[in-house]
Amino acid sequence: MWERYMAEVMGLPPRPHHLPSRADVASSQMPNIGAIQAKLLKADFHGCIIKVKECKNTSRIGGEGIVVHETGNTFKVVTRKDKLKVLPKQGTIFIISLPFYSPSSHSQDDDPRIEFELYGNQFRFRAAERAGKKFKAKETIEL
Repeated sequence: MWERYMAEVMGLPPRPHHLPSRADVASSQMPNIGAIQAKLLKADFHGCIIKVKECKNTSRIGGEGIVVHETGNTFKVVTRKDKLKVLPKQGTIFIISLPFYSPSSHSQDDDPRIEFELYGNQFRFRAAERAGKKFKAKETIEL
């Protein structure tokens, strides 16, 4: 359900019946990454599958789950083992994956996807605060 929401927010094209080759996709159909990042920043992540790529607390690396609650400083996720985990945003890099095409009845598990890294330090706002806030581009990347 979250992927359908994101496809609508991002304006992803519908999946063609026959997927083009990777070279054709890369050259002609790549979406505007800057526009996607701006939309992603203001999106609601409830229902998103999120994974920890890097974290100051190394025991959290590789942890993933479905976001059930987001605060200014944390994501609360439910894991595959039905455990509730609290993932702090500070000092953490998350990965989310979006379909390249809008999900449809003929979508398949091996359809192309785009992965994004979310830097928790720069993402420390509640979803409602992010939606109405104007952000400036920052070049600082720290863990």
